[in-house]
Amino acid sequence: MLGEQYAEINRQCMRAVKFEALATLGLIDADYVYPHRLWPELGHCWGVDDLSFCGRYDGLLYVRLNALGAYCLRITGAYEAAIPQAAAAFRVLPNREIALLDSGQPSPADRHMLEQFAAPKSEFVWELNAGRILSYLESGGSVDEALRFLESNSSSPIPQTVQTMLADLTRGSTAVSGAVDAILTEFKDGATAALIAHDTGAAKYCHLAGTRRLAVPKQNLRAFRSAIGKLGFVIPNGQLPS
Repeated sequence: MLGEQYAEINRQCMRAVKFEALATLGLIDADYVYPHRLWPELGHCWGVDDLSFCGRYDGLLYVRLNALGAYCLRITGAYEAAIPQAAAAFRVLPNREIALLDSGQPSPADRHMLEQFAAPKSEFVWELNAGRILSYLESGGSVDEALRFLESNSSSPIPQTVQTMLADLTRGSTAVSGAVDAILTEFKDGATAALIAHDTGAAKYCHLAGTRRLAVPKQNLRAFRSAIGKLGFVIPNGQLPS
């Protein structure tokens, strides 16, 4: 009877632990086949003649301790997970074209990213587009993100011409240090605009914007109106935007 098969039952339990716990945690590599007609243990016991296997764990033929398991058992002192290398999807060319490899099409996710930086020229060729990259930067993206995407999917290093293009776009994207809302005021003649723009009281509240226009930041509007009032000028309320 089964009650006398202590060693065999223990081995069945050990198979269950390895299969359900250790293999699930990634500590061992398991070689498993369908258990039908396999009786590693208990196949000789009474009352099992009509069964094709004792349990699903009979199909666990071999196990191997892997690097993570060895680290967890303190057999090794360090563990570094292997990062699988994704197959390259395209090749970036010096003329800024992107050639899809093996005449394939990018995945929906890669295509979405590619559309942020490049425009299709043909079925299997795209071209980096400065306008699209700038739009991507305006929406909150960065040139570094574009470069990482190209590097991780290209079969060869990014050409110097492309790196120069991205570097130029990086400088352009950081050239503007800030922006404020402003009101553009227009005068009948350039002399009046120049007089106000160079007045010691009004100059700090406005900026020349052409020959007859002054740009006044909204936060400076009250002080600007006060300053030009001392010069004998006024901005009627009806001429200010609502």
